[in-house]
Amino acid sequence: MGESNCGGTTYFGGFTSFGAGAVATKTFLLDFPVSVLNFSVTVMKMDSVDPGENFLISEDSNLLREVLDSEFSMQSNICGWDAVAESYPMNVVKTFPFFKPEIKINLTSKLDQAASDESYGFREISIIPLYDIAIADLFGGFSAVN
Repeated sequence: MGESNCGGTTYFGGFTSFGAGAVATKTFLLDFPVSVLNFSVTVMKMDSVDPGENFLISEDSNLLREVLDSEFSMQSNICGWDAVAESYPMNVVKTFPFFKPEIKINLTSKLDQAASDESYGFREISIIPLYDIAIADLFGGFSAVN
């Protein structure tokens, strides 16, 4: 899977790269026990997408968010065959309970045609752990000297 450019911005996937059957997967290791994660990604509908062909964000096999094609505020062919210099990306944020030492993120879609006809792109993935651990547990072993 490659990269594409839309409106001067580079996206992973996109036109000719992220169509039917494409899946991007990455596992992130977490340093400390976590109770909540805040996940965000910027998604771009690159070319014509038929109704119901949504972008899917999963943690392992658990669907976190299905981004509906109708949620994008743009027309078809933004960065496809009839490319224009405008960009209408959408920042998707999901906060959810999480208690594992690593997180496996899967990005895919319900597209049913080649990436030269329908595609999504994404960038700016952010995973922010919200720790439920006392500061004393993180920095234990210190002693105060007056």
